[in-house]
Amino acid sequence: ENTKLKLINSQLLEISRNNQELDLLWNSAQIDKESYSLGRKRSLSINPFKSFMVLEVGFDQSNFEVNQVVLSNQGIIGKVSSVGISNVEVMLVHDPRSTVPIISSSSRIHGILQGRGLYRQGKLLNIKKTAKFKKGEGLYSSGLGNIYPPNFLVGKIMAIQDKADSEFLEVEVKFLDFPEDKDFFLIFTG
Repeated sequence: ENTKLKLINSQLLEISRNNQELDLLWNSAQIDKESYSLGRKRSLSINPFKSFMVLEVGFDQSNFEVNQVVLSNQGIIGKVSSVGISNVEVMLVHDPRSTVPIISSSSRIHGILQGRGLYRQGKLLNIKKTAKFKKGEGLYSSGLGNIYPPNFLVGKIMAIQDKADSEFLEVEVKFLDFPEDKDFFLIFTG
């Protein structure tokens, strides 16, 4: 009986943790909650140069298309790269093939954020030396390019280097946390 109670207790703790994660995720959805579908993480690739995640989404594929944005409760994690029978594959923003049009939170400068692999910081592409970015500044999706909807957090500026032999600044960006400790994600279908 004692072992049975311990087992039930551990299941209840896991269910409670999942409910808290779902509540945080759902509360982070902006405006029209009908524009989002829920996906549960099925697998996660840790290949540093081809980072992707597979989400289980159910058997109704009609809501899902390539390039739909995938969100955690913090912000953008990636975009749908392929749709299967009951799941979608998501290319993470960390992937070197990934680019996200961004706008900075305080200086309001536009740019393109590119991934450089898992556990590595991203970089802003072709930023002129006259740009006035600030270390620690948040970067949000700008909505340009019509893939990523505007106003979702993508990362924050960690370092700005002005090298004499380059006409551009080197701006390093820390992405949102890698989704290994999360189980549920929203897919922006609207």
